Amino acid sequence: MSKNSICIVDDSKDLLYAYTQTLKKIGDIMTFDSPVSFLKYLENHPDYTPDLVLTDLSMPEMDGLEMVTKAQTEERFFPSILISGHLTKDKAIEATRIGVWRMLEKPVVPKELIDTAKELLQEHEIHKIRTELRKTMVQTSEMFTAFRILCMNELDLDVTKRKVIQASPGEENMTLDEALTKLELRLKNLAKSEAELGRGMKNNQRSRAA
Repeated sequence: MSKNSICIVDDSKDLLYAYTQTLKKIGDIMTFDSPVSFLKYLENHPDYTPDLVLTDLSMPEMDGLEMVTKAQTEERFFPSILISGHLTKDKAIEATRIGVWRMLEKPVVPKELIDTAKELLQEHEIHKIRTELRKTMVQTSEMFTAFRILCMNELDLDVTKRKVIQASPGEENMTLDEALTKLELRLKNLAKSEAELGRGMKNNQRSRAA
């Protein structure tokens, strides 16, 4: 199993080293001494998405919030930790708005950093599973629709009304039409549950970041 990919962005070499020493046991670390170098790396590697980004807020060329905003796209989504010596209320609100998952104040306690990183990596893994689930549901729904149309066009109506589908223990057998209707309902309920889970996770992230 491959290790998590963690990117650390800070203009201080000492802090880059310190954060690397703290996080190297839970992931493969790449360090960048400026937001520009990080964004350039992403530009040169369009298929790469980090599992976690740790960034300082105040840096010479651009701040960490602007960097995260430019780096995040619909195709490239990653959790981020913003570190600041003095985080104002306005900056905290902006960070929450653009999707920063956690904000830590300097000086960062190593245990707090590694615990936060582990938690976000776990949440990101759930996000990746949910993304794959959504894609699978869309594909399944499209195949289901095509199959239903094919069945209705190619099979006699009498065939679709026969109870030929083996049901679960304790239930009556179903007709093909009943089985397809039941599958359609399950797909809709699954999509609804996944959307509710996503909203709940987003609200939890915002409340923890506040």
